[in-house]
Amino acid sequence: MAFELYKPGPTSTPPMEDWLASGAIAAGDVVKLVAAASATAQGKVSVITGGQDGTDYSYGVAAHAAANGEHVAIIPHRSGQVWKADAAADCDNTNISALTTYLAATTLAVTTGGTISNKGNRVVIIGHEGPASARKYLVVFNRATIIGG
Repeated sequence: MAFELYKPGPTSTPPMEDWLASGAIAAGDVVKLVAAASATAQGKVSVITGGQDGTDYSYGVAAHAAANGEHVAIIPHRSGQVWKADAAADCDNTNISALTTYLAATTLAVTTGGTISNKGNRVVIIGHEGPASARKYLVVFNRATIIGG
């Protein structure tokens, strides 16, 4: 699971919204809004494109897996949320508050370093859970890279 809600923010329960999956979505995937046919009553989401040069704005995180065309519950980004995220390498306290974070292209794991452009610096690392080798960062989403935050 790439992302898991660690602290829901100002409320004790996270908000959930019902969307249709556009393509396969795994639990914990970061998703974006996508266009749907004009006659469609339900909005669609798909997995963002990761990497240092990703240009997608993110909307939220999938609460469970869904195949293309299936309903999927999304936890939209909200102020005050803290997320537990997979890290691409062992956690390092020197990365806390780093402005060079992005989500890996295939795994969406939090990655640090490199030259960030477009919607890079997607999350801000605020800590980690467990030993460094557990590879679990605690992060908040950068408001400049999300929709509805």
